[in-house]
Amino acid sequence: MFEGVSLRVEVWVWVWLWVWYGYGYGYGYGYGYGYGYGMGMGMGMGMGMGMGMGMGVGMGMGMGMGVGICMGMGMGMGMGMGMGMGMGMGMGMGMGMGMGMGMGMGMGMGMGMGMGMGVGMGVGMGIGMGMVLGMGMGMGMGMGIHLGLKVIKADAYQGRI
Repeated sequence: MFEGVSLRVEVWVWVWLWVWYGYGYGYGYGYGYGYGYGMGMGMGMGMGMGMGMGMGVGMGMGMGMGVGICMGMGMGMGMGMGMGMGMGMGMGMGMGMGMGMGMGMGMGMGMGMGMGMGVGMGVGMGIGMGMVLGMGMGMGMGMGIHLGLKVIKADAYQGRI
């Protein structure tokens, strides 16, 4: 190839060229392979981390909200039902007891007063009627006797008897 150059030098040149060619080829290939591998790994890791974090946050928020809503609703419903039932029962019992007591007292008082007044009036009327009758009879008898005596006296006086 090279005129006037010994064979040994020519061989060395060829070897040197091939070495550099191989070095460049290997360097480029390794660089490209490493770059691609690194990018793939970086993207995969980034995507995996992003997905994991996003899913974790989303799931945590969703679960937290769901649990909170369920608990809040359950507690609210339980409290509301308990309060409503307690108030309703208390009002119903209080009203029933009050009405029952009031009616019982009213009836007892009314009956007692009615009976007392009836008995008193009956006794009073009986006594009054008895007195009037007795007085009337007594007066009638007295007046009859008196009148009868007067008639007898008048007849005796006129000489009829």
